Amino acid sequence: MNNIELICDYFKSGENNHNRIGVELEHFICDNEYRPISYEKISECILEASNITGGKVYYEDGYVLGLKCEEYDITLEPGCQLEISIAPHEDICEIERIYKDFITVWSAILDSYNLIFIQKGVHPLIENGTCTPDDFPLIPKKRYEFMDEYFKSTGIYGRYMMRTTASTQISIDYASMEDAMLKMRIMQILSPLFSLLMENQSSNSNGKWKPHLIRSQIWNNTDNDRCGYFPNTLDKNYTYSDYAEYVYRKPCILVNDNGNSLFVGNKTAEDIYEDSEIDSVEYLLSMFFPEVRLKNYLEIRMADSMPINRVLGYAALIKGIVYGKEALKKLDSMFEFVKDESEIYKAEDEIINNGYSALVYGKTAVEWLEIIYNIVESELSDTDKKYLKSVITLPMIEFEMAEFVKNGNILEHIRSANECRSYIVNSTAKYKNRVVKSLYLPKVFTKRETEKFEDLIKILYGIFDKVINEYENNEEYRKLFGFSKELNELILRQKNYKTNIPIARIDIFYNEENGRFGFCEFNTDGSSAMNEDRELNNALKLTGIYKDLSAKYNVETFELFDTWVHEVLNIYSEYAKQYGKNDTPNVAIVDFMEKATVNEFNIFKDR
Repeated sequence: MNNIELICDYFKSGENNHNRIGVELEHFICDNEYRPISYEKISECILEASNITGGKVYYEDGYVLGLKCEEYDITLEPGCQLEISIAPHEDICEIERIYKDFITVWSAILDSYNLIFIQKGVHPLIENGTCTPDDFPLIPKKRYEFMDEYFKSTGIYGRYMMRTTASTQISIDYASMEDAMLKMRIMQILSPLFSLLMENQSSNSNGKWKPHLIRSQIWNNTDNDRCGYFPNTLDKNYTYSDYAEYVYRKPCILVNDNGNSLFVGNKTAEDIYEDSEIDSVEYLLSMFFPEVRLKNYLEIRMADSMPINRVLGYAALIKGIVYGKEALKKLDSMFEFVKDESEIYKAEDEIINNGYSALVYGKTAVEWLEIIYNIVESELSDTDKKYLKSVITLPMIEFEMAEFVKNGNILEHIRSANECRSYIVNSTAKYKNRVVKSLYLPKVFTKRETEKFEDLIKILYGIFDKVINEYENNEEYRKLFGFSKELNELILRQKNYKTNIPIARIDIFYNEENGRFGFCEFNTDGSSAMNEDRELNNALKLTGIYKDLSAKYNVETFELFDTWVHEVLNIYSEYAKQYGKNDTPNVAIVDFMEKATVNEFNIFKDR
């Protein structure tokens, strides 16, 4: 048996009739200021995880490089990214359960070290130019040292790729060579679209990168021989042998030598094993990184590292395509005109520059994603449909709303729009006695945006908190602000609430296409806007567009009143205790007003 046949036999050994999904998810581990941690620190964490889980630590040359647990493996990627590999399951609920077990252990460990997980396609400090790859040292593994040296001559971003990118990888089964090649072909064609759908970047690029798919930009400039899309893989006559011959005749960089990595540079497997059998087919295949990689399973590699809810939705999306009764056939027919990998590269480049409005394969990216989503949704169980909803993005929702109106009963939409307007005119949603205006298509956000805003506020509040604490405790620092004596005294008065900023409204300019933003105003009040928001939400619930949207999705509004009132009453209860009263909050308020100084009363009014 020659080596090409040996590789083909390895592919054939993976053939089965299961419908399983496997997940590999990479995480950056950083301190609270997003700075990368050292190998020594992460190795301590792995040893601690071993003590908790009973997992077996994996060593190489005396260094900790991973952990094998009962239901998942942990490995370290080149720049200390921590990857969890969950064995394939047919039930996505099982993947969710296993990840929750993993995160329970690791959250406690990271908390004890004041560390955090960051799930992004590219490290945020690389995106914004604060750090360079030099700030991310490689872990002590010979394989990565050799790859790092080799990539210096093959592309401009090899060092970025190894140290500062993180991905989500989905593995799937195939029943035959024909099945494997069909799944590979379709998933490659969809790759640019799914890269956009699963894009997870920090939205604060410093101009170094084009607007979308920053991780793809890095991988596309690493090594053309082993990244991206292999030649002829869209040909319907493509076989195991074609794939095997490609990897066999391209530079290996490394080969397996009795369990050790041996650097061979530009030598090919054909050069090295001319008169012998390949030591490890699996090792050879692992040195190539196409967007869809063939092993004894198929590995789909185009997604950024993401929070687990989106990972599970992505898994449901892939499941519906590759295991659905009709999805593969429909998509194969739909994209039959895409004949060459150059068309995939063109689609990817369009998306990198133009995002959801990019013209891809004859339609906009958002149109294709809507079509694919609807095909997949019809293939899934009710449980998997719930997971699938987490992949929906804001441009897709807005596209759907426009379609609801265009394809719906226009007279009903006009009637409900007038009803909405009538409610607003007669409501308390007024500013300076003028009725506020609203569009018929409301502004909606997906969980993806709300998570981003929550992260943003957490970071921003941390900055505010540090400034306020320093102001309170450092007289020299206070001088930098130049506040008047009276204002300074008010600021330094002992507060009766638990946080430095009890209420605030922060206005931003937000780019929905790529998630970039800029701050435009900070306010410490917000009651007027809170009421307008409440009334506008009540009005919009009367519209046809709201009813169409809520019939398909779980639509919620932001609660801006009850929690605020509850917190205010708690503050006044503290005043009651301060003045020795055990009365109701209303009595405490009156008592406070009677005894407060003029300055205190003015502060009270502002609050």
